[in-house]
Amino acid sequence: AIRSLNYIDQAEQNSYPKFNRNTRVKTVVCDDKIEILDPPTKPQKPKNNLFMRLLPSLGMLIAAGVMAFFGGAMIIMSAISGAMAIFTTIMSIKEGNKDYKQSTAERIEKYNAYIAKKKGEIQQCRAQEHDELEALFVSQSVERSRFNSFSSDLFDRSKEDEDYLCVRLGDGDVLSKREVNYKKQEKLEIEDDLQLIPEQLCAEYKNVHNAPIVCDFKAINAMGIVGSPGFRFEFLKNIVIDIAARQYFSDVKMVFVAKKEQKNQIQWLRFLPHVYNDAVGGRNIVCDDESKNLIFEYLYKELTIREQNKSFSENIIVFFYDEYGFKSHPISKFVSKAKDLGVTFVFFGDT
Repeated sequence: AIRSLNYIDQAEQNSYPKFNRNTRVKTVVCDDKIEILDPPTKPQKPKNNLFMRLLPSLGMLIAAGVMAFFGGAMIIMSAISGAMAIFTTIMSIKEGNKDYKQSTAERIEKYNAYIAKKKGEIQQCRAQEHDELEALFVSQSVERSRFNSFSSDLFDRSKEDEDYLCVRLGDGDVLSKREVNYKKQEKLEIEDDLQLIPEQLCAEYKNVHNAPIVCDFKAINAMGIVGSPGFRFEFLKNIVIDIAARQYFSDVKMVFVAKKEQKNQIQWLRFLPHVYNDAVGGRNIVCDDESKNLIFEYLYKELTIREQNKSFSENIIVFFYDEYGFKSHPISKFVSKAKDLGVTFVFFGDT
């Protein structure tokens, strides 16, 4: 037996360095619209013009009085008929008002019950959408755990995927894909409060809260990130980890430009396979004049070829932690059409 060893053997993580790439099972975010029905038609309020409805009966009573004055024979019968007509009219008006109030109350009660049920349905849909977005754009902790375990879920995106190069920047309110759909009211004045509820519900559940905020890097020419040095560096790390964990290094290459005094902050990036450049036989890291001339010249030649051929085989993300003379270099002319050349420029700066 061998004694006094200061280390022990450990099992390799998932047969490291051999990597088996999983077939991706993609989460599809539902985008079906949620329909909200309009409230039922408001009951017609009775037109209770008491005087006009009683006028015939009052006329009958007046006629009976005139007949009594001249000694008519049917005075009592006419008076009774007039009184009954007045009583019937008053009762009819009261009954109509009662029916109207009852119909109005039932309409409000039933529609409020429908809206309460619909709210529950929308809340459930928003929770489901949140979970689907979390599964599609996983958090930093999930990506780090995949690195630590050398998970076969690493590099799960391909260039054909819709979410290829979609980078999670943080969490916040995101416009829901499941739009709340309702019939918009075109009246100048809306007297019925129930008709306002669908619009209010649409506004209340317009967004998914605390959901991944994503930027599609393949769809933009450039982006700028400003803030304190600590904030900028953390943002840089988060973006790099997201790209490196989800995209295969043969599909995406990353370039880093920084000052010489920032060399120690970015030297860890040299271990990423996404940084190795076969064309120059080195890493895409600029931190002095020599590396700047080499990488800037490579980028200029590569983008010129892409512009001429109208094609490219891999995306390039260029991170400018410092501008380092970029504005005065010929490659700056490509910024306005970078996405068409498969390139995205990311600039960092002070507030």
